[in-house]
Amino acid sequence: MDAASVTGLLSGFLALFFLLLLKPLAVHVDLMDRPDHRKIHSGAVPLVGGLSAFLGLCVTWLLEMPLSDGYGLFLACAALLVLMGAVDDACDLPANFRLGSQIALGAALAYGSGISLDSFGNLLGFGVIELGPLGPIVTIAAIIAATNAFNMVDGIDGLTGSLSLVALLSLCWLFSASGRFPLELTFCLALAFGLAPYLMANLRIFPFKRKIFMGDAGSMFVGFAVVWLLVQGTDLERSAFRPVTALWLVAIPLMDMVAIMVRRARKSIGHDARSGPPPSYLSQSRAY
Repeated sequence: MDAASVTGLLSGFLALFFLLLLKPLAVHVDLMDRPDHRKIHSGAVPLVGGLSAFLGLCVTWLLEMPLSDGYGLFLACAALLVLMGAVDDACDLPANFRLGSQIALGAALAYGSGISLDSFGNLLGFGVIELGPLGPIVTIAAIIAATNAFNMVDGIDGLTGSLSLVALLSLCWLFSASGRFPLELTFCLALAFGLAPYLMANLRIFPFKRKIFMGDAGSMFVGFAVVWLLVQGTDLERSAFRPVTALWLVAIPLMDMVAIMVRRARKSIGHDARSGPPPSYLSQSRAY
C-alpha cells in the first residue's frame, strides 16, 4: 500500500471518529436541521457530516503532509469557510455576508498562494485563450461558483456526497496518470475517504441507523476543495488535464445551479408582474 492510500485511510478513520464524536454534540449545541416549508425530511437531523470530513482531512494533513505549495493557506481559508458554514447551519447568516466571505476567502487563496487559472485552453478551437492578469479574478469567480453549486445541489440524500466522490475519484485517476501531482493525488484520496463515513451515515448504510446531513459547512467545503484541485490540475507547466475537462467533472452541480437561478429569476419576474416587488428568494436560500 502506497503512502497516498495510507493517508487516505487515516483520513477516513479520523473522519469516522469525528462523526461519532460530533453527532451527540450537535444535539447539545442545536446544530440540527429541522423540517420547514423547504425541507420535507422527518425529525431533527445532525448537520455534522461535512464537519467530520473536514476535520478528518485537516488533522491527517497536519500530521503527515507538508503545508507548502499553498496547502497551509488552503486549510486556513477552508477552516474559516467551514466555521462560517457551521454558524450558518445553526442560525442562518445573511446572504450578503456569506457571499462577501466567499469572495474574501477566494481572493485570499488565489492571490496569497499565487495559484490561479492561467488559461481556458483551446476552448473555441482558435488557439489557447490566455487569462493573464485576469487569472486570479476568474479563479475567484470559479471558487464562488463551485462552492455554491455543491451547496445548492445538497437537497437529496446521498447526492452531494456521491457527486463529490465521482469528481474526486476522477481527479485521482487523472493525477495518477499524470504522475506529476503527488500532493494533489494524496489530497483527493484523503478527502474521498473522509467523505465515506458521512455518505454511509447519510444513506443509513450498516452500521449507521440514524441519518446525518452534510450541512452548509460541508457542502461549501467540498466545492471549495474540488475547485482548488481543478485549478491545480490545469496548471500550464505540468497540466494533468485540459481546462474544459474541469467543467465536465463538476458539470452536474453547475448545471443544477444555473437551472435554479433561472427558475428563481423567472419566478421573480412573474411575481413582479403580478404584485409588485418579490420576496428575496436569495435570502431564503441556503445557497450562499
